[in-house]
This record gives sequence, structure tokens and C-alpha cells, in this order.
Amino acid sequence: MPAMRAQLGLPDRERAAVDTYVEVMAAWMSGYLAWQAQTRRYLSATQRLPSSGPGDFDEVLQA
Repeated sequence: MPAMRAQLGLPDRERAAVDTYVEVMAAWMSGYLAWQAQTRRYLSATQRLPSSGPGDFDEVLQA
């Protein structure tokens, strides 16, 4: 990010805004990943749908 900000010639105020945005997005994505890894919604998905049922992507992913 520092190289991109420098290349764009952003003033200090806008650089700070970019830094804050990046920090917030990193925290949000990290939190979502932690939630997704622990929630029953995703942990039990393979047990609820048969591999040949709706939403099965095994054939697509193996192609």
C-alpha cells in the first residue's frame, strides 16, 4: 500500500484514510474467517447435503 499511495501522490489526510480503511477491512475479513471456521452453518454443510445434491461442486472443482 505505501508504494501505491506514493504513486498516486495522496496527501497525508487521504493516506491516513486509506490506512484506516485497509486496517478495518483486514479486521473484518479476519473476523469473518474466524466466524466461518467455527459456525455450525458451514461445519455441518457436507453432512446436510448429499454430494450429488444441489450445491455440489466436486465435479466442477476437479475439472
